[in-house]
Amino acid sequence: GSVTPHSVRSSSSGTNSLFSTISAILMESPESVQKRADYRIQVEALVLRVIPDEIQYVDEMMRQFRDREEELLTNLRSMQERSVAQLQREEMRRNAKKQARKSIKMIGK
Repeated sequence: GSVTPHSVRSSSSGTNSLFSTISAILMESPESVQKRADYRIQVEALVLRVIPDEIQYVDEMMRQFRDREEELLTNLRSMQERSVAQLQREEMRRNAKKQARKSIKMIGK
């Protein structure tokens, strides 16, 4: 294939975007880099627990919530709490059904 002006234009803007990202990373302090890495570890762990099917999107999540990592963690933690509460409700329902079946069997004897 031949190269169209459009593909050249999009690849050069991609290069500029990559250059901007690399420049931003190089200008970050070591503490900031470490803090971001710590956030990423927490985000990955929560994503694996709460929405494991989304693990491949962690990089994108980290980009979207750059400088708002606490907000991302808060969102994931509340999702985790809701899923834990839902599991507890389902467990209570199952136990109630078991108890009801036992009661019916006892009455039938």
